[in-house]
Amino acid sequence: MQPVDRSVVLLWLGVAALGLAGAEPDHKAAVKAAAEKLAAQPNYAWTTTSRSEEAAPAWQMGPVEGKTIKDGPTHFAGSFNDNPFEVAIQGNRFALKRGGEWESCDTIEQESPRLARRIKEFMLPAAEASMLLARTKALAQESEGALSGELTEAGVKEIIGRWWRGGAEPAEPQGRVRFWLRNGALAKYQYTIQAKLTVGQGQQPLQIHRTITVEIKDVGTTRLNLPEEVKKILAAGGS
Repeated sequence: MQPVDRSVVLLWLGVAALGLAGAEPDHKAAVKAAAEKLAAQPNYAWTTTSRSEEAAPAWQMGPVEGKTIKDGPTHFAGSFNDNPFEVAIQGNRFALKRGGEWESCDTIEQESPRLARRIKEFMLPAAEASMLLARTKALAQESEGALSGELTEAGVKEIIGRWWRGGAEPAEPQGRVRFWLRNGALAKYQYTIQAKLTVGQGQQPLQIHRTITVEIKDVGTTRLNLPEEVKKILAAGGS
């Protein structure tokens, strides 16, 4: 019997190891595909909830209910510091309802440019999930089925920058994200953001610790009917 060449054995082991490594699931690719699948749907709805772990929250956001039609309008409604609001968006135009009255984007942009910018920066769940994924270091499978990972420090600072503008750079930024998939599509995601800020002219310290959860529903069966006055605002050349 011929002795086995040691180099052949090592080569075989190396090939086997590469094969095992290649068999590891690509969780980020799976989430990317799931978000793209959701974005391709003709319509869907979602619920966003915000939970604050801060001792003295700087703001309170109630549950937000949203609906979107592909290549059509998007509508979401909720409350901010117990003040109800509704927003309708299509393309680069939007309408805002507060105090029981609808206002056009033209009015908001003139009277409150910061508010107009925040509305224009709104991201649909499919797009927000993709943004979070791009700012995630790596994903691991949790026992209950979610895919979770740590957000990059730069990613956390960017997200906080969408909430708070101006002031010093956030200190001690931390964040985690979790994704749930169903039948290859995004069903739910959740992210937690923590940091220390100084805000205002007096440089007051502010602790941020928020968990945002977005649950997708009614995929392919969502209907959206907007008031005629809102349709006129969203139409090109509306006022």
